[in-house]
Amino acid sequence: MTEAKRSLLPAGLPFGARGVGLVLAAVLVLSLVLEPAWVGRQPTVCAVRSVTGVPCPGCGLTRSFVTTAHGDVAGAFAFHPFGPVLFALSLLALLALLWRTVTGRWPVGAGAVDRLRPAAWTFLAIWLLWAAVRAVHHVL
Repeated sequence: MTEAKRSLLPAGLPFGARGVGLVLAAVLVLSLVLEPAWVGRQPTVCAVRSVTGVPCPGCGLTRSFVTTAHGDVAGAFAFHPFGPVLFALSLLALLALLWRTVTGRWPVGAGAVDRLRPAAWTFLAIWLLWAAVRAVHHVL
Protein backbone atom coordinates (compact mmCIF):
# COMPACT_ATOMS: atom_id res chain seq x y z
CA MET A 1 0.00 0.00 0.00
CA THR A 2 1.40 3.37 -0.93
CA GLU A 3 1.83 6.24 1.50
CA ALA A 4 -0.96 8.21 -0.21
CA LYS A 5 -3.46 5.38 0.37
CA ARG A 6 -2.52 5.07 4.04
CA SER A 7 -2.88 8.81 4.65
CA LEU A 8 -6.13 10.08 6.14
CA LEU A 9 -6.31 12.69 3.37
CA PRO A 10 -5.15 12.16 -0.23
CA ALA A 11 -1.74 13.31 -1.38
CA GLY A 12 -3.36 15.70 -3.90
CA LEU A 13 -4.95 17.70 -1.08
CA PRO A 14 -2.92 20.76 -0.12
CA PHE A 15 -1.06 20.37 3.18
CA GLY A 16 -2.94 23.32 4.61
CA ALA A 17 -6.27 21.58 4.09
CA ARG A 18 -4.95 18.35 5.64
CA GLY A 19 -3.70 20.32 8.63
CA VAL A 20 -7.01 22.13 8.99
CA GLY A 21 -8.84 18.81 8.77
CA LEU A 22 -6.73 17.28 11.53
CA VAL A 23 -7.18 20.33 13.76
CA LEU A 24 -10.94 20.38 13.17
CA ALA A 25 -11.17 16.67 13.94
CA ALA A 26 -9.17 17.12 17.15
CA VAL A 27 -11.27 20.08 18.30
CA LEU A 28 -14.56 18.33 17.60
CA VAL A 29 -13.46 15.06 19.26
CA LEU A 30 -12.19 16.93 22.33
CA SER A 31 -15.50 18.79 22.49
CA LEU A 32 -17.24 15.43 22.76
CA VAL A 33 -14.75 13.91 25.20
CA LEU A 34 -14.53 16.77 27.69
CA GLU A 35 -17.32 17.16 30.22
CA PRO A 36 -19.08 20.56 30.31
CA ALA A 37 -19.03 20.70 34.12
CA TRP A 38 -15.29 20.02 34.22
CA VAL A 39 -14.51 22.62 31.54
CA GLY A 40 -16.62 25.22 33.36
CA ARG A 41 -14.55 24.83 36.54
CA GLN A 42 -11.16 25.33 34.88
CA PRO A 43 -9.27 28.62 35.10
CA THR A 44 -8.91 30.69 31.96
CA VAL A 45 -6.09 29.77 29.61
CA CYS A 46 -6.54 32.90 27.50
CA ALA A 47 -3.30 34.88 27.53
CA VAL A 48 -5.08 38.11 26.60
CA ARG A 49 -7.55 37.82 29.47
CA SER A 50 -4.85 36.69 31.91
CA VAL A 51 -2.64 39.70 31.12
CA THR A 52 -5.23 42.43 30.53
CA GLY A 53 -8.33 41.17 32.30
CA VAL A 54 -10.27 41.85 29.09
CA PRO A 55 -11.81 38.93 27.19
CA CYS A 56 -10.48 38.25 23.69
CA PRO A 57 -12.80 37.52 20.73
CA GLY A 58 -12.44 33.79 21.41
CA CYS A 59 -13.01 33.79 25.17
CA GLY A 60 -15.75 31.28 25.94
CA LEU A 61 -15.44 29.29 22.72
CA THR A 62 -14.04 26.19 24.42
CA ARG A 63 -16.94 26.01 26.87
CA SER A 64 -19.38 26.82 24.06
CA PHE A 65 -18.00 24.05 21.81
CA VAL A 66 -18.07 21.48 24.63
CA THR A 67 -21.59 22.48 25.63
CA THR A 68 -22.74 22.34 21.99
CA ALA A 69 -21.21 18.90 21.52
CA HIS A 70 -23.16 17.68 24.53
CA GLY A 71 -26.45 19.00 23.17
CA ASP A 72 -26.98 22.14 25.29
CA VAL A 73 -27.12 24.70 22.49
CA ALA A 74 -28.86 27.35 24.63
CA GLY A 75 -26.11 27.06 27.24
CA ALA A 76 -23.51 27.19 24.50
CA PHE A 77 -24.89 30.51 23.24
CA ALA A 78 -24.59 31.85 26.80
CA PHE A 79 -20.87 31.04 26.88
CA HIS A 80 -20.18 32.56 23.44
CA PRO A 81 -22.86 33.70 20.98
CA PHE A 82 -20.79 32.60 17.98
CA GLY A 83 -19.79 29.22 19.45
CA PRO A 84 -22.63 27.01 18.17
CA VAL A 85 -22.40 28.60 14.71
CA LEU A 86 -18.63 28.05 14.58
CA PHE A 87 -19.11 24.50 15.85
CA ALA A 88 -21.57 23.79 13.01
CA LEU A 89 -19.27 25.42 10.44
CA SER A 90 -16.33 23.37 11.75
CA LEU A 91 -18.35 20.19 11.43
CA LEU A 92 -19.40 21.10 7.88
CA ALA A 93 -15.80 21.89 6.93
CA LEU A 94 -14.62 18.56 8.33
CA LEU A 95 -17.36 16.72 6.45
CA ALA A 96 -16.33 18.51 3.23
CA LEU A 97 -12.72 17.43 3.77
CA LEU A 98 -13.82 13.85 4.41
CA TRP A 99 -15.99 13.95 1.27
CA ARG A 100 -12.92 15.11 -0.67
CA THR A 101 -10.93 12.26 0.84
CA VAL A 102 -13.45 9.60 -0.15
CA THR A 103 -14.55 10.87 -3.57
CA GLY A 104 -11.52 12.82 -4.72
CA ARG A 105 -13.59 15.94 -5.35
CA TRP A 106 -15.04 18.74 -3.25
CA PRO A 107 -18.79 18.61 -2.44
CA VAL A 108 -19.30 22.14 -3.81
CA GLY A 109 -17.71 23.95 -6.71
CA ALA A 110 -15.45 26.98 -6.54
CA GLY A 111 -18.38 29.17 -7.58
CA ALA A 112 -20.29 28.29 -4.42
CA VAL A 113 -17.27 29.11 -2.28
CA ASP A 114 -16.88 32.45 -4.07
CA ARG A 115 -20.54 33.27 -3.43
CA LEU A 116 -20.13 32.51 0.28
CA ARG A 117 -17.03 34.66 0.72
CA PRO A 118 -18.95 37.95 1.38
CA ALA A 119 -21.04 36.17 4.04
CA ALA A 120 -17.87 34.88 5.69
CA TRP A 121 -16.32 38.37 5.79
CA THR A 122 -19.58 39.80 7.16
CA PHE A 123 -19.68 37.11 9.85
CA LEU A 124 -16.07 37.91 10.81
CA ALA A 125 -16.78 41.66 10.92
CA ILE A 126 -19.85 41.16 13.15
CA TRP A 127 -17.87 38.86 15.44
CA LEU A 128 -15.03 41.38 15.81
CA LEU A 129 -17.49 44.24 16.38
CA TRP A 130 -19.23 42.18 19.06
CA ALA A 131 -15.84 41.40 20.65
CA ALA A 132 -14.90 45.09 20.69
CA VAL A 133 -18.21 46.04 22.33
CA ARG A 134 -17.78 43.25 24.90
CA ALA A 135 -14.22 44.38 25.69
CA VAL A 136 -15.27 48.01 26.11
CA HIS A 137 -18.22 46.99 28.26
CA HIS A 138 -15.89 44.86 30.39
CA VAL A 139 -13.50 47.77 30.92
CA LEU A 140 -16.25 50.25 31.80
